[in-house]
Amino acid sequence: MGRFSRESIASLRAVARQAIDAGEIAVIVDLKEEIRVRIQRRIDSGRKPKPDQLRFREELETGVITEPSRDVPPTKQLESVPEELERLRREVDLWRALYSSQSEILARWGVTASLPTPILEAVLTMWAEVVSEQPDLVRTAERLAVDRQAFANTIAKKSVDKA
Repeated sequence: MGRFSRESIASLRAVARQAIDAGEIAVIVDLKEEIRVRIQRRIDSGRKPKPDQLRFREELETGVITEPSRDVPPTKQLESVPEELERLRREVDLWRALYSSQSEILARWGVTASLPTPILEAVLTMWAEVVSEQPDLVRTAERLAVDRQAFANTIAKKSVDKA
């Protein structure tokens, strides 16, 4: 056990400030070792390091020891979880609304659904010439054939939906 093993992070911060002011390099080295051991102990036990441990390690590296932030108390944080979950749900719903399998196909070939169908078909035809001349890892003639079929099915479905 190190000489600081029983000290809190707040106490270690105070020791670090004094050591930096006094130029006591050996104390800083010991503090760095102590925080490294604490972080490693948590990782070895399958837990994440505490944020204040990570912040203190960074402070020791930079030599700038700050006052610990006065974050919202844990009870307040727990009350905000439902609002945060709702915000995340809205964000995910927005991304889902923007994503479609058709948009993935079109993006692979550098176009969007906002282009008129004849232009999209012309671009895909031009890609057929390019991929046959210059093979690519992602854009292959086989992938283009599959994507063109999927695109044709989407167009057919849209025309049926309009009727």
